[in-house]
Amino acid sequence: MPRLQRKSPFLAGLLSLMPGIGQIYVGYYALGFIHIAVFAMTIALLASGPYQFASPFSPIRLFYPALSIFLGFFVIYNIVDAVQRATLYNLAIDGVQGIKLPDMNASMPKIRVSEGGGVALIAFGLLLLSNTLFGLPLYWLASWWPMGLVVLGVYLVVKARQER
Repeated sequence: MPRLQRKSPFLAGLLSLMPGIGQIYVGYYALGFIHIAVFAMTIALLASGPYQFASPFSPIRLFYPALSIFLGFFVIYNIVDAVQRATLYNLAIDGVQGIKLPDMNASMPKIRVSEGGGVALIAFGLLLLSNTLFGLPLYWLASWWPMGLVVLGVYLVVKARQER
């Protein structure tokens, strides 16, 4: 069996300036490629510009500032994550008590199926489809979208109380 090589946390962090590459360096290939895909899709959406969309209330146009903020945090998260993964990898190789070498071939977490989530996606899809196919204006969405957060919050509080 080949001897495991230590990973440089500094190099992992440096490589993560391009999100996902640091995780791949440490050995988390699936996670690294997912991070690369998220980064690339976010850049593609931001590069298209908010004014490329016909409707002033297009969902992408509404969330354009949030995508910009997300991108900055995502890059920072990737750097910190790669450094931590490299450090834990090294501790596991050194045989530190209580730290196991992570399973790098683990499958992605399973997504729990939810009827509520499915209904919400169908409703959101129909709303957007009605805008593109039938010209239903979505200007009201700009002022009412926070209500979705309120409804989600109430649902989570009620669900947490029921589980207690």
